[in-house]
Amino acid sequence: MFPVRIVAVLVFLVGMIFVPKGAQAEAIYPAAIDVAKQILEVTNAAALGDQFAKQIITSMSAGLNAANPGRGSDVEALLDQVVVPELHRTMPELLDATAHVYASTFSAAELNQILAFYRSDIGRKMIEKTPTLLQEQGRVAQALVRR
Repeated sequence: MFPVRIVAVLVFLVGMIFVPKGAQAEAIYPAAIDVAKQILEVTNAAALGDQFAKQIITSMSAGLNAANPGRGSDVEALLDQVVVPELHRTMPELLDATAHVYASTFSAAELNQILAFYRSDIGRKMIEKTPTLLQEQGRVAQALVRR
């Protein structure tokens, strides 16, 4: 298996990526946080987070496999047993931190307008199309990087 240091570094990096710490320090009105959480719920933020996590896992897998030839089963075990569970464990914390970021960035009135947009027909279409848009953006970005 991999040394504990490598596992610790991977878990630390995942935590740094997924959990923005600074946003929680500011005083925020609870009503704004509630509306921000509604926005995250209506926009399927958790599902988008899962999609993003899968992209990170795929990228990590490729990098670790390239750096550790012949250790593919160890790489997959590390990802499946350590990284993926850690990503799932931190998702609620990420969503809560994201709600705080929204609430510290927008007023309660603005958050209510954003929520109203996402509940509108065009807002629901935006929510529905976002995963496809993100996948296509990823393909475009990969093509540009290859060039």
